[in-house]
Amino acid sequence: MKQPAIQIPEGLIAQQTLSASLGEGKGDGSASGLLLHACCAPCSSAIVEWLLANGIRPTIFYYNPNIYPHEEYEIRKNESKRHAESLGLHWIDGDYNHGEWLSCVKGLENEPERGSRCLQCFRHRLLITARKAKELGIEYFTTTLASSRWKSLEQITAAGQYAESQVPGTHFWAQNWRKGGLYERRNQLLREYNFYNQQYCGCEYSLRGTPSPSTQSLPRKGQTAWSISFMRRLTRLMDRFYLDGIIGLLPFGIGDAIGGLFALIYLYFAAFKIRSWALTMAILNNALRDILLGLLPFFVGDVIDFFHRSNVQNMKLIDGFINGDKVVIREVNRKARQTAAVCILLLLTIILMMWLLVWLAVKLGTALFS
Repeated sequence: MKQPAIQIPEGLIAQQTLSASLGEGKGDGSASGLLLHACCAPCSSAIVEWLLANGIRPTIFYYNPNIYPHEEYEIRKNESKRHAESLGLHWIDGDYNHGEWLSCVKGLENEPERGSRCLQCFRHRLLITARKAKELGIEYFTTTLASSRWKSLEQITAAGQYAESQVPGTHFWAQNWRKGGLYERRNQLLREYNFYNQQYCGCEYSLRGTPSPSTQSLPRKGQTAWSISFMRRLTRLMDRFYLDGIIGLLPFGIGDAIGGLFALIYLYFAAFKIRSWALTMAILNNALRDILLGLLPFFVGDVIDFFHRSNVQNMKLIDGFINGDKVVIREVNRKARQTAAVCILLLLTIILMMWLLVWLAVKLGTALFS
């Protein structure tokens, strides 16, 4: 008989069964038989969904002092907290002590990705996780680090086992969280939650490493963190608070023109930060469509402006493209081709009209002066 992709430890099953029989751990999310170390919201999302579907209500522990710079850390932390709160789960904020982490990996700064520095980083973070589990009276702990295809599962397992050996009374649940369709589900939830999706592992040393295939043309993430954070705030303001629709109510097409100007921010990011022609054209597709729909008469365009949410669509394209989401990349390429075709058609139409004007001018001049 084929074993399931994800196997719950027998001890954890026994704990959950006992808690259920006693009526514990329900409702407020404060009681849990599992401490889940979360590296970020996107990596946590599918894992947490699977745990809840299988009767395990985890406590989320966000401990990632490796993340650099501090602004990047705050963005990732807030997304993790937002995700946990949306599910009513208990979320714990670990300390951000980047200096302590630097001391922990001292001498390993020049190690490549997946080298001994990464192993030491995992050991440190999971050791603190095991100590937190002991403090909370939680026996089992696991980590969302094992959901990333860019990290070594062997290193993560070794780090978890090391932490377990250092903190008696705790057990590390070594699990490949990419299996069982969770990696694909992660990408779906990333779009559904509109998560911020980082472009590098976290530490300053990973910035200089070889990027993944989907991000080879991207600049270093430290240079774009502020831009992405600003665009997210703009997206929430324009679409989630319906400011785009309100601006669109200005008469004579003025509101639609102003709303279209905000799209320049996404276009600039795609063209000059990510440097992708296809993504730039796809965002231009959304912007032009938003403007044209807004120009529909009899207030039809104004009503559509409230529900079209082009800024959210632009942010999803950017996130999915950066993450290498195949579905989003196909959509980006499709919209890019559409926009290119329309631009070529418009160019040919303009050339034809100019030729016709010249031809008419010549004919008229010949008729008048012959």
